[in-house]
Amino acid sequence: MAAIDKILADISAAKSLDENYTASIASADKYLAEKNYDLARNDYSKACGLKPAEKYPITKIAEIDVILAGIAKQKAIDDEYAAIILNADKLLVDKSFDLAKGQYQAAALALKPAAQYPREKIAEIDLALAELATIKDRESKYAAFITNADNLLTRKSYAPARAEYANAASLKPLETYPKEKIAEIDKALADLAAEKALNDKYAGIIAGADKLLAAKTFDQAKSEYQNAGKLKPAENYPKEKIAEIDKILADIAAANTLDENYKATLVKADQLLASKTYDLSRGEYLKASDLKPTEQYPKTKIAEIDVALAAIAKQKALEDEYNAIIVTADKLLAEKSLEPAKTQYLASLKIKPSEQYPKEKIAEIDKALAELASIKERDDQYAAAILNADNLLTQKSYVLSKTAYLNASSIKPKEAYPRDKIGEIDKILADIAAAKALDDKYAGMIAGADKLLAAKTYDQAKSEYQNAGNLKPAENYPKEKIAEIDKILADIESAKILDANYKTIISKADQLLAAKTYDLAKTEYSKAAEMKPTETYPKTRIAEIDAALAAIAKQLALEASRLKAVEDQYSAAISGADKLFLAKTYDLAKNGYLEAGRIKPAEQYPKDKILEINDILAAIAKQKALDDQYRALLAKADQLLIAKTYDQAKLEYTNALNLKPAEQYPKDKIAEIDRVLAEFKAREDAYKASLASADQLLAEKKYEESRTEYENALVIKPQATYPKEKIAEINKALEDLVGKQKYYENLVAAADNSFKDKDYVKAKDSYQQALAVFPAQPYPQAQINIITARVDSLYRANKSFYDKAIANGDRSFNSFEFDKAVDFYIEASALLPMEKYPREMILKIRKTIEENAIADVLKTSVIITSNNEKQFPFTPVNIASRKNNFVYIKIKNLSGKSFNVLMRYGKDKQANGGVVMRNLNIEGKVNERLVSVTDQDLWYREDNNWISLSPQGGDVEVSFIQVSRAK
Repeated sequence: MAAIDKILADISAAKSLDENYTASIASADKYLAEKNYDLARNDYSKACGLKPAEKYPITKIAEIDVILAGIAKQKAIDDEYAAIILNADKLLVDKSFDLAKGQYQAAALALKPAAQYPREKIAEIDLALAELATIKDRESKYAAFITNADNLLTRKSYAPARAEYANAASLKPLETYPKEKIAEIDKALADLAAEKALNDKYAGIIAGADKLLAAKTFDQAKSEYQNAGKLKPAENYPKEKIAEIDKILADIAAANTLDENYKATLVKADQLLASKTYDLSRGEYLKASDLKPTEQYPKTKIAEIDVALAAIAKQKALEDEYNAIIVTADKLLAEKSLEPAKTQYLASLKIKPSEQYPKEKIAEIDKALAELASIKERDDQYAAAILNADNLLTQKSYVLSKTAYLNASSIKPKEAYPRDKIGEIDKILADIAAAKALDDKYAGMIAGADKLLAAKTYDQAKSEYQNAGNLKPAENYPKEKIAEIDKILADIESAKILDANYKTIISKADQLLAAKTYDLAKTEYSKAAEMKPTETYPKTRIAEIDAALAAIAKQLALEASRLKAVEDQYSAAISGADKLFLAKTYDLAKNGYLEAGRIKPAEQYPKDKILEINDILAAIAKQKALDDQYRALLAKADQLLIAKTYDQAKLEYTNALNLKPAEQYPKDKIAEIDRVLAEFKAREDAYKASLASADQLLAEKKYEESRTEYENALVIKPQATYPKEKIAEINKALEDLVGKQKYYENLVAAADNSFKDKDYVKAKDSYQQALAVFPAQPYPQAQINIITARVDSLYRANKSFYDKAIANGDRSFNSFEFDKAVDFYIEASALLPMEKYPREMILKIRKTIEENAIADVLKTSVIITSNNEKQFPFTPVNIASRKNNFVYIKIKNLSGKSFNVLMRYGKDKQANGGVVMRNLNIEGKVNERLVSVTDQDLWYREDNNWISLSPQGGDVEVSFIQVSRAK
């Protein structure tokens, strides 16, 4: 019974234990679910005490310990985080931005990376720092602009100084100092412009008067000098020229009176001579000779009268002698003694050259003699022609040989030998022509392909190079160019792929930005920026996203503390808007003022600023419309200028200038057009002057001088027909004057000299004129063939180098770098001597330099010995005329060896700059040098009053020094 009771007691105890354990576990689980970790751990500990072997409560206790440890750790983090945030907030209130930012970064990154509050504060600090940096940068830039402008103004560099003051004023519009300085500069520039306008007007009138004086238009010249004297009463030059003209006019009047008396005496003498009243006529001619002792005409007439008187006495004796010779000659002719009879008839002609009878008899004798000699002469001519042709053919002079065989065939048309040889030559020439045609076709294809390649028309260029390669498969040049094009096309394709990928990423980023998915959008824009680092668009968008995120962060912060900090928000909004307004970021500033108005609707200040911004934006819009209209006018004017429609282009540039009077570009273009029109007029005036001089010389029968002037006119206007007709007329007159053979020899000699000097154009022209005199002469044609071949060879060998030299010369000419331009044109002329353009441009430059001379330094020859310096004083150039200056020097090397010459300039005893002249001609020719001082600052800034030359190792002769300018 006791055993049973124990068993029952054990069962009851076990049941009670299970119930207590289960109750403890259930209670612990409930507390754990409610996160009441301490009570849960107590109940799990009770259960563990009831059933130590059970793992479940042990596991749960360990789990709770981990949770409690985490809670304790998190509490420590939270406490540290709160302390850091509190410190950072205090630093931010104190505007210790860098220290506050460091605290927020420590809280956000080290303790709670996901926390939003420190990120918002960091964004707020970054914005504040950016604003401070902007203000500091603006102050720094403003100070730099003012310092630089003050320095430039001190050096009287007005235009650069004005630009710097304008930059400073744009940074701080309310500052008065830069505006005052700009006004000061504008006045100085206006004074300079007025002085320059007066000088230019005076110089223009003087230049016009000088030209009128040179053209002997004395009354108009005097009037112009008087006008110049009224502009500058203190100048002596107009007064000297007026006195010179008055003396010339007085001399002309005296000469006219003498001419009238002289002419009246000659008229009377000529009338007496015409009536053969020899003695009285001779007396009048003596009077005329006394009036003008240097005139040849009366002396000639006196001699003519003396001859006439002597001839009258001599005439009778001649008549008797003539009749006796004719009787003898007639007798010999009757006896068929032809040569003795001709001798007698010729003797009679010496006595009476105008008698027709002996001439008829001599012609009769010559005909008989010619018939006898004709057969022998033709045989001799044929044999000589065949021998000449065979020799030329042996020498492979095919064209000359063919001409010689044709000559032989014309002598004996029935002979087969010359015809056979002509056929043989024609075949050889055809073969040569075919080879040349292939070369020309290949060269043409290569030239066309090179132009297409230069124009980046790659497919067509490649096709042309392939065609050229097909013509000459052995040539490497087409293959190299095809490889070059293939590489270019491959690079273009790679660039297209890069562009396509870039555009895809940008499109995706734009869509994400439009959806305001800023982080993803920023990632895509960053990818695009890495692909194309130079593109600004993705960087701009990233900045925009950063600004948007910062604005969102700021707005959230403002909204969270709105009730507490309305006044702070308003002040911050106004401050930010004011800063944006000062930075001229008007749209953002307006948004700031609108924001301030929403915060405090009753405030008037933001409303006033919004109205002010609206007025400014309207003004900006108006200015943009003006700018658009200005740009449209300039675009139209530029097109008209390119089309050389100068008057319309000038009108459009003037319209643009009326819109923006301060703009320099239309002023420069108008000046350029005026210069072009002036050049056209100058060329036309020069052409007319050459023609007038040539016509006058031709009227005076000065044929060679006249032909030179007509050739000068042709250089100016190569297409003009009148000079060509006159040259032909002169050539005919010279031919008639000196005799056909002598004229031919003179032409050949002139052509040979030109050929020796490599002036192939002039040489060819002279050879062609000689050939026109004697078409059958082989030498001129042979020389023309040599010139043609040589010119063709030069052209093919040097054309690309010539084109490059011309391009460099034109570029330097258009940039007013005349010294460089002359060097390039000389280089081009040496490459292709037959081309006129380089010589025309050199003449044009020299004419421009001459017309724009501003100071004559030396006009007489001076010899400077080796290693000695000779100084030449001159009046300082006006500062308004010191831009684009050149020193024009004529100098001769007297030592026959190469050495340098140092040119220096300065003021009083101070040297301010210089240039070394190299490569003087060692053959004794005069060197014409244009030394540019355009880029030398001390030439512009200092009132230089001397130029010196110092030869370094040889003697020189200097004959001319002049300061001039490009325009």
